Amino acid sequence: ISSTYLKTSLISTPAHYYYNQLTTSLGILRAFIGFFLIILTATIIGREYQLGTIRILLARGVGRIQLLLAKLTAVVTIAIVVLIVCLVIHALGQMLLQLVMFGNLDKFNQIPTGFAQNTWSYIVTILVSMGATILMTTAITVLGRSMSFGLSAGLAFFPADNIGALLMALGYRITHSTAWLNITKYFLGPNLNAMAANILPANLNLESLGESPLAPVTGTHTLWVAAVYSVIFAVVAVVLTWKRDVKE
Repeated sequence: ISSTYLKTSLISTPAHYYYNQLTTSLGILRAFIGFFLIILTATIIGREYQLGTIRILLARGVGRIQLLLAKLTAVVTIAIVVLIVCLVIHALGQMLLQLVMFGNLDKFNQIPTGFAQNTWSYIVTILVSMGATILMTTAITVLGRSMSFGLSAGLAFFPADNIGALLMALGYRITHSTAWLNITKYFLGPNLNAMAANILPANLNLESLGESPLAPVTGTHTLWVAAVYSVIFAVVAVVLTWKRDVKE
């Protein structure tokens, strides 16, 4: 997008400019940090299995659940730090952009009322997405007991989820049954994609980044779907870690 277009948009429709920047920048951030967290989580959780060093740690008296929680704490800490750094970089980038275009930061005075609250709400949806992604990758990595398995299956999870939605759309076109569309209301990936647009005020007309459920959903629904999936992932990871012996 040219600087001339951005400058014109900021002058003529500041509210549209700021919310467009919010949707684009934070949407891309959510996608980027999702890939980053899958790689990070699979590496931290699965490396001990891959190298066989988990047997040494357990032999020294470290509890299985204690080890898992310690690794998850490290992942969450890194994730939050990365999110904060990315948000700061985005804010500095906006400041630099306005300094280049106008020579001052006066246009920040035109930020619409409620923008800060809506921005925080969007960040909360990113945090929810981050939590679900971490737990999903943890469950898959513990299930496969391999960093490689965790990486490959974790990176394939959300694309497969989105492709599943496209298959449901095909089923609807063939049968004309809305049941196919309603199934997508319970896919994790599409719900995470649609979460921000459905939680923030409808009058903002925010667009979802990525495939959304093919049937209408509410913000509350997307949160419940994310919560249920997260609980399932957490239970799978904890139970498998607790019950299975490390034999190899």
